[in-house]
Amino acid sequence: MSIRIKYLEKDNKDLELDLEDVDATLQINKNIINALIDSKDDPNMSFKQAIAGFQQEIESMEQRNK
Repeated sequence: MSIRIKYLEKDNKDLELDLEDVDATLQINKNIINALIDSKDDPNMSFKQAIAGFQQEIESMEQRNK
């Protein structure tokens, strides 16, 4: 019984981490979309913000995979 509880606790923790990753990715994507929508003022700055957002998302995923 104890092994099953430990397994479920680990599984629960893994799911919590996955949810945090999804939330972070969602926020980054929202920021990228907002930056692209606001690009009519300065398209170059918006593009740079979008690239920075993608880089942040990639770094976050790399850290998660380690």
